Amino acid sequence: MWNKGDYNTTVSCCVYVRLWSGLVIMNRKVFRAAMALKKVWKKWWRIWAKSLGEKVGETDNQANTVAIIRTFWWTVHIVTCFMIIIHNATKLGWV
Repeated sequence: MWNKGDYNTTVSCCVYVRLWSGLVIMNRKVFRAAMALKKVWKKWWRIWAKSLGEKVGETDNQANTVAIIRTFWWTVHIVTCFMIIIHNATKLGWV
């Protein structure tokens, strides 16, 4: 069966990936594309989290949680600003 740490095992044509939900069989090209996308996502998440402010937390998991909360707060703020602008535009007859 699976040993601890055996997350990726390759066979000639497929890649077996162990996930929480079970075992997934992927084509090698799909697997490589997924890993490349994951790398790009991690890079942009790191840049976005740094743009939100200082890293807070003792571990990376805590820092990611804080960044998610800050992202939610930023999104609420931006949506609220757009709603205020749209409301004022309608009251002034611009729209």
